[in-house]
Amino acid sequence: MLTIRPNRYHIRQLIVVIGFVVSLFGAAQPAYAQAPQISNLIVIPTDSSATINFDTDKVASTIIDFGLTATYDRQVVDTNNVLTHVIQLDTLTENTLYHYRITVEDTLGNTTVTTDSTFLTLDVTSPVISNIVVSDTTMHTVTISWETDEPTTDSVLVDQFFTADT
Repeated sequence: MLTIRPNRYHIRQLIVVIGFVVSLFGAAQPAYAQAPQISNLIVIPTDSSATINFDTDKVASTIIDFGLTATYDRQVVDTNNVLTHVIQLDTLTENTLYHYRITVEDTLGNTTVTTDSTFLTLDVTSPVISNIVVSDTTMHTVTISWETDEPTTDSVLVDQFFTADT
């Protein structure tokens, strides 16, 4: 029977080789050390709220930072460790652009933070029409102008009518 006893030189060479292999291929992180991954992100805005839906590949709690700028002056925290996340943002202003980011944290403290994203709440208030002016009327044409309190796509419905001389 042949017995090989490594000396310090052999151990140093082995450490150098292992270090070289790890630097070439990278060391794989065990699953418990990996941060949760976010998928299937959908934002559903209304005029005064937004629902943020997404999934994570492992159970995680959620923090949604949001506001009118990327400095995020508001926050919603959901401490439930779940795979499917549904977060409601309330008391929003209609027709307003909001910034948000999502932070998820698994039970071991591994976190993922998304980059800044935005959504626009719905505009449900009808425009106010004012200063209606009818001018340049002829037998076949008329000019109608008006103002609105917000940008609009305008159209006029003209109904043809006849008068009879008696």
